[in-house]
Amino acid sequence: MLNRKNKKFKVEIIEVLQRVVEVYGEDFEDACYKVENKYFRGKIVLDWSDYIGVEFDNFYLSPTVFKITKEEILEYFRELKINREINKNKKMTDKEMKKVLDFVECDELLAKNIRSSIKNSILEVIN
Repeated sequence: MLNRKNKKFKVEIIEVLQRVVEVYGEDFEDACYKVENKYFRGKIVLDWSDYIGVEFDNFYLSPTVFKITKEEILEYFRELKINREINKNKKMTDKEMKKVLDFVECDELLAKNIRSSIKNSILEVIN
């Protein structure tokens, strides 16, 4: 029942799905790449049987603060080299590292897909 004492709220529902996939690879990065590739091509699709929990929270839009380390950027840089999106002999300079950090900080979609934001920022700086 709606009366003058009731307020309107937005409640965020977050469902968590999880699945462990076994895959062979040269190393962990190679194995992750193979699983990600299958996932994004729709070969691995999580469903109700992968459900592990749910959270309910007050939904509000506020700036999200991310701390992105140099090591994280270098990890994605190596992944891009493995995937042949960057020349395997390319080294990232300190100047390029700073530019990548600047690009990532300005990315409006950062909160939605941090992984994609970092990779795209690296490609933008390197190419």
